[in-house]
Amino acid sequence: MPHGRVLLGAGSMALLLLLVATASAHAQLGGGHGRRQRDQQQTPQTSQAPKPLPARPEIWPRLEGGALICKSRDDLVRYQTQIANGASATTTAGQASDCHTISKQTGIQILDHDGPSRTQIVTTDESKETGWTNSYLPSTPPPSVAKSAGAGK
Repeated sequence: MPHGRVLLGAGSMALLLLLVATASAHAQLGGGHGRRQRDQQQTPQTSQAPKPLPARPEIWPRLEGGALICKSRDDLVRYQTQIANGASATTTAGQASDCHTISKQTGIQILDHDGPSRTQIVTTDESKETGWTNSYLPSTPPPSVAKSAGAGK
């Protein structure tokens, strides 16, 4: 039996040496801990950051999407009267066939005012539609528009 112990001891020793050799080789190759990356020279990046797109100026004055445009002042007054009498805005816009809502932000030119809730406008898009709106149109542009207009001067 003493001979068996020696063989078992020698086998264990051989296995231990194999594990040590494997661990040593693994450590020399970087050990999976990024060592190889630290030892290599870093090449400078030559790609440039993308150039920002030029700022697109905001339209001013403008109507926002969903704003109402009526063909005449009388159509707008009729629409506003129906709303004041309790009709819902969705059914009223459908009944006032000469009024419609716009689908997207649209540049305008202000032609006339009839109080704070009635403004005659013409759109600056291809259609050049003339009409009346009840949209609130402040006399001064919002800060984002004022800032971009000032930057170009």
